[in-house]
Amino acid sequence: MAYPGPQDQYGQQYPQQPSQPHGPYPQQPPNPGGHLYAPQPQQQWQGPPPGYRPPMPAPTTHNWAGLVGLIVGILAVVCDLTMVLAGIGFWLGLVGVIFSGVGLTKAKIGTANNRPLSITGMILSVGAILLSIIMRVMLGAI
Repeated sequence: MAYPGPQDQYGQQYPQQPSQPHGPYPQQPPNPGGHLYAPQPQQQWQGPPPGYRPPMPAPTTHNWAGLVGLIVGILAVVCDLTMVLAGIGFWLGLVGVIFSGVGLTKAKIGTANNRPLSITGMILSVGAILLSIIMRVMLGAI
């Protein structure tokens, strides 16, 4: 009777070891699919998730319009309060209204983030126009 091979302490037979003619390492790597820690196949990128919107552009690209509207509005009020330059204050007030309106529009579409500054410039510019008209009436220039 032929010897069946090595057995463990419970009488189970050990698996037969293949002969390795080229050294202690197998010629082919073990099957990665059957290995416990085999690398999992990576999923292909399917695009952005539903409802994803790309980020908005930097909101500080057009802040200059509201700032110019505020500065011109302040200058218009100062010119009106001197009573001598009330005519210049009227025209500066009109320019301030235009720049403040542009600043409000830019803030509404999202390319500027200084809406309160634009609103203040608009209030000052409209106030300067009204103050200029009142000053001209008071001085009798109309």
